[in-house]
Amino acid sequence: MKSYQVALPLILLTLLTGGPSIAQEPQRVRLRVPAPKEGAYKMSTEDGKTVIPFQFVSNHVIIPVEVSGDTLDLILDTGMPLDGALLFGSDKVGKLGLEYVGKAPVIGVGGDKTESDVAMGVSFRLPGVEFTKQMVLVTPPDSLKSGRFEGMDGVIGQTLFGHFVVGIDHDRGEITLTEPSRFEYAGAGQEMPLRIERYPFLACSLSVAGGEEVAVELVVDTGNATALALNPGAHEGIVLPESTVECHVAGLGREVPRRTGRVERLRLGSYVLKNLLASFRDSAGEAGPPWEKAGALGQGVLKRFNTIFDYAHKRMIIEPNGRFDEPFEFNMAGIQFIRASGDEFEIKRVVPNSPASEAGLATGDRIVRIDAEPANRLTADELERLLTKDGKEVTLHLRRNGESLSVRLRLRRLV
Repeated sequence: MKSYQVALPLILLTLLTGGPSIAQEPQRVRLRVPAPKEGAYKMSTEDGKTVIPFQFVSNHVIIPVEVSGDTLDLILDTGMPLDGALLFGSDKVGKLGLEYVGKAPVIGVGGDKTESDVAMGVSFRLPGVEFTKQMVLVTPPDSLKSGRFEGMDGVIGQTLFGHFVVGIDHDRGEITLTEPSRFEYAGAGQEMPLRIERYPFLACSLSVAGGEEVAVELVVDTGNATALALNPGAHEGIVLPESTVECHVAGLGREVPRRTGRVERLRLGSYVLKNLLASFRDSAGEAGPPWEKAGALGQGVLKRFNTIFDYAHKRMIIEPNGRFDEPFEFNMAGIQFIRASGDEFEIKRVVPNSPASEAGLATGDRIVRIDAEPANRLTADELERLLTKDGKEVTLHLRRNGESLSVRLRLRRLV
């Protein structure tokens, strides 16, 4: 078979800044297949519309996608601008029997490259629609550095956003795919223009640290678990607040420190959100992707709206939903944790000057129970909610180096 040179993008994978986002600079990769073309799809519904249920886990929209006869749980990500999917290497993915034809580098949050397998001509199925001629990249097993992707098998984006009007209804837990020529909007939401340049960019305005409200353009990133990811120095109005908390972002490769602080307000058309949490990049450390510029708008904000993405008409329609008035909160114990083996949660980081640090909690401690609730009965989201109640006292029952101990914490706002 003849060999071809195929330009594949580098892929940036993070945790707090969401699922994989594909950077702009291509990497030449030799594949023994023709250059990939746009994937194809076929709808089986007469009205050109299909409804798909989704789960909302760790601020990610997760949809069931059938690949090679097995159902995978994939993150819906506007930061994936190629037809196809990126899968996280695992025994489950390995059993799909994909035929790999080459490799492509995947860039982790710390800038380290991870060579990933490439399969071409793969078919996907969702309720009411089938996709063919899809490209799939598969990262090596155990390449993820965070257990917060537990139960997630990868990401999918352009395959849906590039061919359909995609409606995300958080109130109903449903995604609606509609062929653009068949779509008509009759709701009371607000239409906002999008600039589509591989990724969707949205013009909005914000005020940081009590400063003047400034106009910015942010990437709309449905694979981003934070509310806002901002790049100090990219705009004169984006500065680091006086009060911040250090947290670490982990994905592929090493961990990278970030600062979490408050943004006074964000304006999306006529809607205003106040006292938001934002993740700020360290201007002296790792730079953001070149396409991101000022920053990204993530699920911490997007989940407060039922949203319609209409790439064909370069617009996004937003309708406030039942989450609109929920406050933006940061873990009030001062820990970052992941699901560990044995149905326990492992503490990966303790925030300085927090209830956890003051009580002597340490990296590597295993949470066995919180109050009377065993860890094996809790999801990561449920544990996070229990640790985000200002003024509440909780008892963490821990395992440290084979020994048991209990620690009493009074939760408080750290930022």
